[in-house]
Amino acid sequence: MDNHFPSSDNLFRWACESQDLNMIVDENGIIRYIGKQHAYLYGGTPADFEGCPVTQVIPNSGVPRVLSTGVAEHGDLFVVAEGKENEKVYVISRIPVRDHEGNIRGVFTMALFNSLETVDRLKQEIVSLRKANALYSKQLRGLTRQEFVLEDVAGISPAIMAVKGIIAKAAPSDLPVLLTGETGVGKEVFADAIHRLSNRKDYDFVKINCAAIPKDLIESELFGYEPGAFSGALRTGKKGKLEQANRGTILLDEIGELPLAMQSKLLRVLQEYEFERIGGTKVIHLDVRIIAATNQDLHRLVEEGKFRSDLYYRLNVVEVEIPPLRERLEDLEPLCSVLLKKIENRYKMSAHTLFPSAMALLRKHSWPGNVRELEHCLARACVMSDHTTLSNEDFFFLITKGHTQRDPIPQPGSDAPFPPPTGGLRAVKGSAEREEILRALQQTDGNKVQAAKLLGISRSRLYSKLKEYHISPEFP
Repeated sequence: MDNHFPSSDNLFRWACESQDLNMIVDENGIIRYIGKQHAYLYGGTPADFEGCPVTQVIPNSGVPRVLSTGVAEHGDLFVVAEGKENEKVYVISRIPVRDHEGNIRGVFTMALFNSLETVDRLKQEIVSLRKANALYSKQLRGLTRQEFVLEDVAGISPAIMAVKGIIAKAAPSDLPVLLTGETGVGKEVFADAIHRLSNRKDYDFVKINCAAIPKDLIESELFGYEPGAFSGALRTGKKGKLEQANRGTILLDEIGELPLAMQSKLLRVLQEYEFERIGGTKVIHLDVRIIAATNQDLHRLVEEGKFRSDLYYRLNVVEVEIPPLRERLEDLEPLCSVLLKKIENRYKMSAHTLFPSAMALLRKHSWPGNVRELEHCLARACVMSDHTTLSNEDFFFLITKGHTQRDPIPQPGSDAPFPPPTGGLRAVKGSAEREEILRALQQTDGNKVQAAKLLGISRSRLYSKLKEYHISPEFP
């Protein structure tokens, strides 16, 4: 062999000695090779330890475990020279050595890192890279989707246009916003609009419903906790909603339900923009936009001593009152268009539209549940209807609720405007049919489909009878 090149044995030995904690142990647990640096840590030379049982030299060695299981171990924290002056913590790998037939013939160990500081630094770099990747992904999605504009929020009524005007001015700032209005008016939709129009749109929009969380858990949900902070806590600890929303926006929905004790703590956070997790001592600095929402009169709650006045004024910098649906019926048509698309996507349905008669019926309803009730009604009609164009009959359930203003159905025996019978059997038959039809319409609250079923006739036959007897139910 050319003397300019090292032998394979020498090359192998030099490679092993170039890395800390290299060691080869045979299938019987006897050290067959140990690097100089490794041997030095245990106070000797390779010659002192080669040929010795590994557990005699390194009592806490994990090599016997790998010999037993045959499973490689990577990234294990291992203390070298434990309790001695030269003690060190390494991150090592233990790799089973197999022959050509797959039998375990030994274990090869090597150090990945020789300090926990290196491991911690790499961990922080990975966390930073993940955060940067998440941000870049959000920004990329923002570049590939159409920019959000307020016109995307359904509504054309003067009341809603006024709300949009306030939001357009307030959104670019970091001022706290208080959204008020009845249940179901769409406060969350407008909160989302504020976030998407703000400079924080590329960060998280976190929502927390203060009324939906038990009082004894609200603190941990808001502020998070450290491992072992209380019985039942996760061993890894948990980030709170405020920490999750850092650099983004948090919606505190139903803020009026927040217990007084939590109001005090939240106020301090809003004043100092820093907090500590439950059971923790590390101060977490907060950079978040606060949006609060409520269907209660917070000013009245302040007067009653149920809500802190200083927190109220801290949250109520910009107040936006969302009007109820009954006061802006001009928005019904655009709302129906948006909600139908949402329903179709959710339930994988074909596109639906509304007959003018259905829209006329919806305009008569008082909508105590506001936009949320409208969405539920449209969903029910879409699911139950056999057609993709919804008629007033598909919303028969609205009439039975008693919130729809409609002309009364003539009662059996009442003096309804129709030609009286002229006498004879035909007149008796006609009178009986009329009474039966009126009774069926009364029982079904004017729903002609259901009335026809009760009468045992087709819907077209019922229409013919209504015309014949000059009966004018609520649906002309």
